[in-house]
Amino acid sequence: MPGFGTSTRNEKIGKNVPGPGAYPHEGGIGIMKESKRSTSPRAIFGTASRDQQNKVWLDDELMKTFGGRESPGPNSYKNQPGVGKQVCSRYPTAPGWKQSTSERFNAASPTRNFPGAGSYLVPEALGKQTLSSKKTLPSVKIGSGDRDAFKKIFISKEHEKSAFGLNSPGPMTSKFLSAVGSQPLSSKQSMPSWGFGTAKRSKGYETGTPGPGSYYA
Repeated sequence: MPGFGTSTRNEKIGKNVPGPGAYPHEGGIGIMKESKRSTSPRAIFGTASRDQQNKVWLDDELMKTFGGRESPGPNSYKNQPGVGKQVCSRYPTAPGWKQSTSERFNAASPTRNFPGAGSYLVPEALGKQTLSSKKTLPSVKIGSGDRDAFKKIFISKEHEKSAFGLNSPGPMTSKFLSAVGSQPLSSKQSMPSWGFGTAKRSKGYETGTPGPGSYYA
């Protein structure tokens, strides 16, 4: 039956020959390296800024749309005031005046040390008048007494009736005396009573005799 051979192949044939995919294929887009192929025209993005692009001249009509773009806007100029020194030569400077810097009062002035306005103390018209030409009017003041002292002031007999019993003792303030025992009031009679004696009970008897429960039974 047929089978596979065991001998080695010829290593010299095709050993250094490049295989499929070993050659680089040039693309059909972009720059062509081979002279027989022409490179198609293409467009690229520029690197210039927008400000530089706006300065590129295209035509007269288009350039009219850029008129005044670099001009200063409103309120960019500093308006010179009409009062004071005029910077522009076409505007005349009006005559002006200024305050001097010298001292108003010199050492020889007789009014140099005189007090000015508001330096005097004006006395008040209310209260006690310090000037003899001004009369002090009668005034009232709040008293310093307390309420208890105020209630003792006599006004009239009718007012005194409302104070009856004000300083009298109230209920349960008096101490009730007991009816049993010695009566301290002379109008109350003390009833006869008896008391316990203070003499010794075992007087005259032998006290060395042991009492009940003294023996050990």
